[in-house]
Amino acid sequence: WPVPGRLHRLSSASDRSVGPSRMAYLDGVGAYWFPDTAVLFANITDNCTELYINHGSSPSSASYSYVLLPDMPISDAQLYSRQPDVRILSNTPALQAVYHFGLNLVAANFWQKTSLLSPDLSPLAPVGERVAQSAGKGASLPSVRSDGIAALMMQQSADILTLSVADPTWDRSSMQILIEGLYDLRSANKSDKVKVSSLAGSYTVIDIDSRNALGMSFDLILEKKEPAFVQTWSPLPY
Repeated sequence: WPVPGRLHRLSSASDRSVGPSRMAYLDGVGAYWFPDTAVLFANITDNCTELYINHGSSPSSASYSYVLLPDMPISDAQLYSRQPDVRILSNTPALQAVYHFGLNLVAANFWQKTSLLSPDLSPLAPVGERVAQSAGKGASLPSVRSDGIAALMMQQSADILTLSVADPTWDRSSMQILIEGLYDLRSANKSDKVKVSSLAGSYTVIDIDSRNALGMSFDLILEKKEPAFVQTWSPLPY
């Protein structure tokens, strides 16, 4: 159990509190890294290990987050805890999103109509070096808005934006994604179901016919036409 300043090992426990912790390491399994320190509880027997955060029976405004590091040696896991390559951008009932520095990639789950602002790539200790490397080889990701529930992945490399959108509910007949900046559609796996247009000279509108898609992802490759005229996200009507 790597915790701030020391390594605490457990061989057996029953509802034992351990923390505050930044990482839990299980021999032969790997590690769990917690972006925010967490007080963990452990039940350990010969055949099973249970870890949990005790929010109580009726939590209010409670949250948790962790990163899985499967089959990672403990030395590498401890290094990762000092130099993580992901940042949580949002963890709310409306939007859950994470950014990967090395891949210059955002993965997000929209649970209602809302916006995800462009992630801040300014150097932050202890990951400043990784941020600088990512920003140098790639390009800043644009702000994006969904008109409702959607699972989205977005990766920028120079002028190419790769986008994947899906309906995790299987219930939506259409989806609309707005992206800051002007982009042309280069390719799509379901081009007959995707329409790309512009709005107000500064935004790209992606309309998706998701009827009978059954959760299938719509994969698009977009090419940037020119810089956005608007540098900050503005409210847009639907």
